[in-house]
Amino acid sequence: MSDENNSSTPAGSATPTYAEAVQIAKECLLRGRVSECDEISRQALILSWASSAEALSLSDGWIGKRGFVAVKASKDSMNIPELVEAASWNPLAFQAAGLLSARLLERGDQLPSELVSLAIEILNGKQPPPTPRNERKGNHAQTWWRKYYVWKAVAELVDLGFKSTRNVASEHVSACDAVAEAMSKLNVRPSSYGRVYDFWKECDSLKSGSQN
Repeated sequence: MSDENNSSTPAGSATPTYAEAVQIAKECLLRGRVSECDEISRQALILSWASSAEALSLSDGWIGKRGFVAVKASKDSMNIPELVEAASWNPLAFQAAGLLSARLLERGDQLPSELVSLAIEILNGKQPPPTPRNERKGNHAQTWWRKYYVWKAVAELVDLGFKSTRNVASEHVSACDAVAEAMSKLNVRPSSYGRVYDFWKECDSLKSGSQN
């Protein structure tokens, strides 16, 4: 497997070592609570993304209270601009953006400009819901949760200067290798380079296709 569009090292910054990359990926996956994927329902994931985006963009990070405990959104959650960007290719992010828009309108709050732009695109028929083939067959929320955060971990390492993937004969030090090793350390599947590569390519293709 190969990827000819790998990112180069950002100007003026040093690429982490491979061991550091594994640790960075592990921390990213932990923030995304990947180990809890199997316990997440589709509606719970949509609600979580909508509430976290609202909290990060409009409420200084505070989601609200559960009982008597104040809850703050994870620093790795998507804010509203990020949620709207993900809505162009991630079906659950699309639904979360819609849920958040409806919630704000019901309260009589002004919609942030990003949600207004998304609503206009949808109403004009320029932004249909993203529906990849496996989603039409009923892809579970935990699958999208896991794929998104695996993709996010790989993307984070690519931004730091790692090549996303590698050739079969190349040294096993790509971003996908590091994420696979981090998944193995967390005892979470997929923990093989091949499956992490598949997740990366599927999400990256959806994201790239939404921008064409």
